Amino acid sequence: MRFAGLLSLAAPIDRRRGRRFTSRWAVTWCLVVVGSAAAVDSVEVRPPNLSGNRAFQRFFLPETTGAAPVGARRMFFTDASREELATDQAGDVRTCVAQVYYPAQVKPRDPRVAYMDPLSAVVWAKQRRFWQRFERNVFTRAHLDVPVQGDVQRFPVVIFSHELFSLPENYHSLITDLASHGYVVIALNHAYASAATVFPTGGFVSDRIWPNGFASAEKKRHAMIAYLPTWIADIRFVVDELLRRNKDKAFFLSGRLDLSRIGVWGHGYGGWAAASALLADDRLVAGVALDGRVEDLDQVPMLMTKSFLSVVGRLGFERTGSQYRSHNAELLELVIDGASRASFEDAALLSERFDRNAPVGRKKKFSSVDPARSIEIARTYVAAFFDRYLRGQEPGILAQEPAPYAEAHLTRSAQPR
Repeated sequence: MRFAGLLSLAAPIDRRRGRRFTSRWAVTWCLVVVGSAAAVDSVEVRPPNLSGNRAFQRFFLPETTGAAPVGARRMFFTDASREELATDQAGDVRTCVAQVYYPAQVKPRDPRVAYMDPLSAVVWAKQRRFWQRFERNVFTRAHLDVPVQGDVQRFPVVIFSHELFSLPENYHSLITDLASHGYVVIALNHAYASAATVFPTGGFVSDRIWPNGFASAEKKRHAMIAYLPTWIADIRFVVDELLRRNKDKAFFLSGRLDLSRIGVWGHGYGGWAAASALLADDRLVAGVALDGRVEDLDQVPMLMTKSFLSVVGRLGFERTGSQYRSHNAELLELVIDGASRASFEDAALLSERFDRNAPVGRKKKFSSVDPARSIEIARTYVAAFFDRYLRGQEPGILAQEPAPYAEAHLTRSAQPR
């Protein structure tokens, strides 16, 4: 049996169609899928000549640059007032899955959080053409279920929204770095429009709004526009839940969230959703979009009435121009020479080691700038932006001229109100 056959068994597992099973069964499925991989065609499962092969050596994601160690926990938010539109099951309601990253107290032997759960990794490896089980060799910079740092300090909150058909884990390098600067980051998994989602029951689904592509560009545009309110509602519901849970003494972050300072950011379609949610919700103070353009849509530039940072590669900027306009608010636009939309994802870093279609060690060309460099630039400016507009700190690198990165060009469209 080839691995594609195993994937066809694992991928359709869906709690929404009466195939409910417990977390115990989910673990069993993981063991079946991953354990069986050793018996299938070696060309698809792992590269030949394993001895000394870099594909199966440890890969450490970039170190964080802030002072705080980072913890991570999984959270679930169920909105009983909202029907799940992606299923046909009567009475099904929307469930938001999130990974929460926070400043933590870490001991030397505390375990690191896994880069990705095994079921999601099966789907992700197929989508990105990585070697199966690649996630076992990726080492993160966050620690699992460790205590929150300090006793009384309150942390500003930033909600992250991923690209269509991506995963929040694909942005670990960006998200953990912001958390290390003293932020609580809620990384959402928008179910049915992400690559994969594991629900609290153990149920598993992959993307449903675009499983086999679209018959026409018009249908694609319609689906993208129609699904946007769901993502905005996900972000706003998480804010509702954080306000409630921050008062609950049983919540591990009880009383530690500064909910007067909430930011939002996202990548690609998630950047568009982040900007839209920022305008729709008065509780959100500032936002960031990483290449927040949406392909195949003739977007009218959004009028931003709150502080906003747009980060985009030069190629995309020259093709579409600015996607945002200031309306009595600070609008910053950072253009990075040589960067592309994929330059801000962990996948761009991991491809050098785990792309099964390229010789190990040869970088896949996502852009003309090293992805590690693009991620470093994005990290630096995103942290400086939220420090400025959520914490009121000095602008730092945002006011530095010339910019410390030769590839980075920052412009402002307006002064703050």
